[in-house]
Amino acid sequence: MQESHAPTQPSAQDAELSHLFPEPHALMRDIVAKASQLGPVPYAIVWPCSTHALGGAVEAARHGIIQPVLVGDRSAIEKTALEADLDITGMRIEQASDPASAVKHAVALVHSGEVAGITKGSLHTDTFMAGIIKQESGLRTRRRMSHVFCIAVPDYPDLLLVSDAAINIEPDLITKRDIVQNSIDLHHALGLGTPRVALLSAVETINTKIQALSTRRACAKWPIEKRS
Repeated sequence: MQESHAPTQPSAQDAELSHLFPEPHALMRDIVAKASQLGPVPYAIVWPCSTHALGGAVEAARHGIIQPVLVGDRSAIEKTALEADLDITGMRIEQASDPASAVKHAVALVHSGEVAGITKGSLHTDTFMAGIIKQESGLRTRRRMSHVFCIAVPDYPDLLLVSDAAINIEPDLITKRDIVQNSIDLHHALGLGTPRVALLSAVETINTKIQALSTRRACAKWPIEKRS
């Protein structure tokens, strides 16, 4: 006897994600869907005093990705929410008088276990990073911090992680190794499978006068840490 099954209807959240991320952005949509399934994680949003910064936190909370703790000037945050028609009802707001104070307070929230991570809001990157990377923050590890862009390229089947294009200006060999290892760890954490690493430089052939090329060769031979 042959059975027939009605086609499965997409959930309201799936339909909304498909609207937010149409087919050309399906790779990003999949990442958001995976994060939603893991449940919300408490995150400090530092100085969310612009529509873009606050709106991103509200959207992520709505999809069950984060539980935002808004750190900044309460009146500025509430004014932004009102002007942009963003619903921040029930969201915790931690008062900070200026961006630098907001970063310091967010770091304290990490150490107290009240949040699991920190997200940059509308403050300047220099102010944000200065409070994060200094020794007293207690957030540094034996590896150098690095920035990673996650890029979906048209007609390419996988996401590209590009690093470092924001923090480390002229990295030495040890720093480059940390940048590569951080990117590999992020690739695994996102569930993207086995990473393929390419070390880029300005030219295609080896030129001993370009220091980046010589360190690139050495970095390529460096053993990669195994996942625990």
